[in-house]
Amino acid sequence: MTGGSALRPVWEAVFALLSADSTLMAMVAGIFDAAPEGTLYPFVQVGEAFELRQDTFQREGKVCVLDVNVWSLDSGGGAGATYAGYRQALLIGERIAVLLDDASLIVSGYDISDVAHSETRLFREAQPDGRILRRVLQEYRVWAIRQ
Repeated sequence: MTGGSALRPVWEAVFALLSADSTLMAMVAGIFDAAPEGTLYPFVQVGEAFELRQDTFQREGKVCVLDVNVWSLDSGGGAGATYAGYRQALLIGERIAVLLDDASLIVSGYDISDVAHSETRLFREAQPDGRILRRVLQEYRVWAIRQ
């Protein structure tokens, strides 16, 4: 077994797949690793990740676990509000799941045996300036076998 990590190439393949989808890109301000200051909402962040070794049939294997976050700004739901609640972020998350769950990722140096959506969590995050951010966090597991 040669060692090494599949995390960076898997992360890059996920980022490229999401960024290439015109339907998703029409729904968000962008796909980011770290969103620049002043980025408009909603946006997607390919975020935290970790990797576990999982060898199979004398081949080096990795399970890469990646978080994909959808960030949306809740305008409060009062008179004149343009948006309130989780609906916007959940709709974007549904599109991401269509793209990633069982995706045929192309990752240099690895055969991808499966991509699975394993978890979704919702967060309401109050900001110091009074704004409310809604976050939909989706966890995906990518099984990568070294070629």
